[in-house]
Amino acid sequence: MQLTVNPPSGASRQYDFAGARPVMIGRDPACDVQVDDEQCSRWHARIVREHGVMVVSDLDSTNGVFVNGAPCYRCALATGDEVRVGQTVLRVDGVPRPSTRATDLGVSQRPASVAVSLPHGEASLLDRTATDISPLEAVEENRLLRDLCGIAQSVAAAPDVTAALRDVLRQTRERLRAESACLLVRGSDGAWNVRQADSPDDAGARLIVSRSIVQAALREGVAILSNDPLHDARFAPGESLSGQELCGALCAPIRVRDAFVGVLFLVRREMGGAFIAVDLRFAATAASLLSLLLENERMRDEARQRERLATIGEVMAGLAHCVKNILTALRFSVRSLQRALEKQDLAAAGGSANHVSAQAQRISDLVLDMLTYAKERTPERGEVEVGRLLESVAAPLRAQWAEEGLALRLDADPGCPRLRAEENALYRVFLNLVGNAGDALRARSGDTPKELIVTAAPAIEGNGIEVRLRDTGTGIPPENLERVFDPFFSTKGSAGTGLGLAVARKIVREHGGDIAVDSCPGAWTEFRVILPVSEPKP
Repeated sequence: MQLTVNPPSGASRQYDFAGARPVMIGRDPACDVQVDDEQCSRWHARIVREHGVMVVSDLDSTNGVFVNGAPCYRCALATGDEVRVGQTVLRVDGVPRPSTRATDLGVSQRPASVAVSLPHGEASLLDRTATDISPLEAVEENRLLRDLCGIAQSVAAAPDVTAALRDVLRQTRERLRAESACLLVRGSDGAWNVRQADSPDDAGARLIVSRSIVQAALREGVAILSNDPLHDARFAPGESLSGQELCGALCAPIRVRDAFVGVLFLVRREMGGAFIAVDLRFAATAASLLSLLLENERMRDEARQRERLATIGEVMAGLAHCVKNILTALRFSVRSLQRALEKQDLAAAGGSANHVSAQAQRISDLVLDMLTYAKERTPERGEVEVGRLLESVAAPLRAQWAEEGLALRLDADPGCPRLRAEENALYRVFLNLVGNAGDALRARSGDTPKELIVTAAPAIEGNGIEVRLRDTGTGIPPENLERVFDPFFSTKGSAGTGLGLAVARKIVREHGGDIAVDSCPGAWTEFRVILPVSEPKP
C-alpha cells in the first residue's frame, strides 16, 4: 500500500507500507505518518489489514475522518480513495478493491467482513461531528437532508402503517440506489421475519439477507456496511444465488426505547457501485424514522386493546344491570303468583303468570339482542316488499293502541321497489322502532293527539327506500340524541335494556343502509331508515 500525503501547505510525501502492522496517522512524532496539521489529532486514524482488506478507522479524533468526502468511523479502502484528516489529504494506491463473492443456498458460517460500523447512537446524519466542510460536501448533505424530510413526512402523515412502511422503504432504496430494501422484525417465536420489503420489481425480486450481519448488528448495537455480504434466498429456498453479483450490504438496527425491535437491510448490485459511509449514515437515520412508525403502531395497538377492555367492562356492567332488573321483576311476579295460588285467586294467578312469561320473554330478547349485536354476520337476503313488511308489524298493534288512545297510521308508496334483504331481521328493526314510539306516546301527557305516522317511499338520492317513523311523544333531550344508539343506553329505567336501537342500527348497516334520528323535546321524534334496493358490492 502506498500513501501520498498532501498537507495544506508544503510538499507532498509518499509512504510505502507492507505487512499486517497497523499504520498510525496523527500529529504525534511516534505516528507512522506524522501530519503537521493543527486540525489533526495527535493520534487521529489507523489503517490496518482486516480479512485481506485495508480498513481505516477513526481513533476518536476531534474533527473526524473523511473518505472521498464522506465522514466515516470505519471504512474499507481501495486504490484511488482519498482519506482526509483535518485539512490533510492522503491518497491511497496499491490496494485492490475488495472482491465480492456470492454463496449458494445457505449462509456461510464464517464472519462477515465489515467495511464500516457505526455505534447506533452515532449513526445519524444529524449527529455528525462539527467540522468545516467543503461546498460540495454541504450540497450533498443538504440533498440528503431533503430526502430525509420526504421520508419524515411519510412517517408523520401515516394513517396506514403498512403503506407508510412501504413508502419509507421505497424512498430509502431509491435514494441509496439499492437492489432491495426490507424491514425485519422479531416474531412471537423469536425469529426475525420480513415485515415489509421494496424492490424495483416486487413481483419477481428475491430478497437477500445476511443473517450473520443482522446478528452482528443486533449483538453489537451498530449499523454495519459490509464489503463481503453473505446471502441466503428467503423467498426462493431451492435456487442458487451464484449469479447475484452483489457488492455491498447495509444493515441498520431499529431501536424503540431500550430494545432493538427491527432491522433495516439493503443490498446493492455491482452496477450500482459500492456503498460508502454516508450511505450507512442515511440508512441509520431512516431506521430511526422507522422506529417512530413501529412505536406509534405499538401505542395504537395498546390503545385499541384498552378500548376493547373498557368496552367489555361497559357491556358487562350494562348486561348485569339489565339482568338484575329483569330478575327483580321476575322474583316479584313469582311471589305474587305464589300468594295468588295460596289464596286460590285464579284471576290474580293468571295475571302474575303473564308477568312471569313477560319477564322470561325479556330475558330471551336480551340474549337474542346480545348475540345479534356481538356477532358479525351477512344477511340471508330474499325479496322483501317493504309495504307488506310494515303492515305485518303494525297490524297486531292497531287494536291495542286504539284502546289506549294511540293512533298508528301507515302510508307506503306502492311505487316502492322490492328490497334484497333479510325479512326477519328488518322486521325486528321496525318492531323495535314502533315499540319505542308507543312507549313515548304513552308517556306523553296533555290533550295533544298521540299518533305514530309511518311512511315508506323511494329515496330521494340513490337507488333505495326511505322509511320514516314520526311520533308525537315526549321527544328526546339534545344531550341524549347522540347516545340513543349506544349499547345499554336507555331512558326507560328498568323497563329497557338499551340494546334495541344499537341492534337496529347494526342490522340496517349490515344491509348497506343507515339510520338517523331527529327530535324536538316535548313535541316529536322521527327516525329515518335508508335501505338500498340491491345488495352492496363486496
